[in-house]
Amino acid sequence: MEDVRKAAAWYGYGAHVLLDPIEVPGTAYVVDLAKRTRMLLESTEAEEAGAAGATGATGAADTAGAVGAVGVTAAAEATGTACAAGAADTTGAADAAGEADAAGRSGLAAWCKRVEDLVARGVEGADALAEEQRAVAADRTRLCRGVSQDGPLPPYEAYYREGAVEGDVSASYRRAGVRFDGTAERDDYLGVELAFLDCLVRAEEAAYARGDGPAAAAYAQQRQSFEQEHLPWVAAFCTAALPHARTAYGRAALEALAARSARGNQPECFT
Repeated sequence: MEDVRKAAAWYGYGAHVLLDPIEVPGTAYVVDLAKRTRMLLESTEAEEAGAAGATGATGAADTAGAVGAVGVTAAAEATGTACAAGAADTTGAADAAGEADAAGRSGLAAWCKRVEDLVARGVEGADALAEEQRAVAADRTRLCRGVSQDGPLPPYEAYYREGAVEGDVSASYRRAGVRFDGTAERDDYLGVELAFLDCLVRAEEAAYARGDGPAAAAYAQQRQSFEQEHLPWVAAFCTAALPHARTAYGRAALEALAARSARGNQPECFT
């Protein structure tokens, strides 16, 4: 159940980051994002790796960005190598993913510390918080909307895989009885896919809580099948997007996402 709880934390967090609107001007979103990020780190035991980053925000964030760029690329390359080799040896992939994971978590912890310090300054920190919210919003647009010709392809699965991807994703939602009427996003947008996994993992938790083992197992199987079929492309998106991230938060979030996609219940070559 511990793995299920951690999966729920990551999926819910990712859906929030990619789907919730960001008001500009303002500061409420970035303050809430820092709180959510801190809770995520604590609930997934992430701060053990990121404690050093939390004590020195600026330096740690810069270091995490430099190290994480290598870690994300290595994790993506290791993913492809291990799958091509039939998962004969996954040690290198796990090590590379671990590097990206440590960099991402320490970067997120450092960013949280910076925002928390600005909040503690009250009125004196308000302008900096507003600028941070504007920068985070601009970064998400840059990375997820395909607005720049030399930027990354946005995180839609169909851009990173061949075949009738969106139709397959939509069919998975229908089979599970899940509908996303409140968003204008395509079904293969990463945020929607994470929201779907969040629904499944929470249903799995609820089934366990009421003692319905067969239902919990069925939800777990749906979740794992979707993860294996529809998330392996995420590492490629992170690798493409990382050079275009302009904020410490954007870099750290991509590093953490890449590590999660490489280390989680992804292609069978990693299980």
